[in-house]
Amino acid sequence: MVLSEKAKKDLLVVLQDLRLTGGKTKTLGALLKKLPCDQKKSLIALPQMDQSMIRAGNNLPYTSTIQARELNVIDILSCKYLVMPKESVKVIEETFTK
Repeated sequence: MVLSEKAKKDLLVVLQDLRLTGGKTKTLGALLKKLPCDQKKSLIALPQMDQSMIRAGNNLPYTSTIQARELNVIDILSCKYLVMPKESVKVIEETFTK
């Protein structure tokens, strides 16, 4: 239900692929500037553990990262935008539709 609301309000950003070359915060910041969620509270849902993405995301004051299988309503409601690669959608479906 919460994900549906994010999608209806265009606050859900699904990317074909989300990878950082070099794992730099500057690279992630540049990527987010190209998206509508630039400089706004965003949560990045990752399909699996990615230490470089987690470090880069946690260094940005307006961005947090989480594994898609650990998503919960409070995390989704506490951010304005939810950003995830297409692979995360599959993880969410597998985890929460059992």
